[in-house]
Amino acid sequence: MRIFFSLLIGADGKLLIGTGGEKGRILRVEKTGAKPAEIFSAEGVQYVWKMVQTPDGNILCGHWAENGQLFEIRPDGSRSELFRFG
Repeated sequence: MRIFFSLLIGADGKLLIGTGGEKGRILRVEKTGAKPAEIFSAEGVQYVWKMVQTPDGNILCGHWAENGQLFEIRPDGSRSELFRFG
C-alpha cells in the first residue's frame, strides 16, 4: 500500500508524489492517465515528508524518523545526501 505524504508540481508542470509505507519514494506523473515512474528511493527512507524545487531544477526532499536525511535529486537523476541527523 502507498500512502501519499507530499505533492509538488515541478517547474516542468509534472506532478511529483512523495510516498511512504514500506519504502519512501518519489513518483513522477508525466501526463494525465500515465503510470507514475519512480525517480527516487533510498535505503532506510520510509517516508518522503517534504519536497521543494530549487531555481536550478533540483529537488530537495527530506524524511524524518529516528535518522532523518535530506537529499538533493538533480534533473539528470543523480542524487546526493546533503544532511543526516538523528
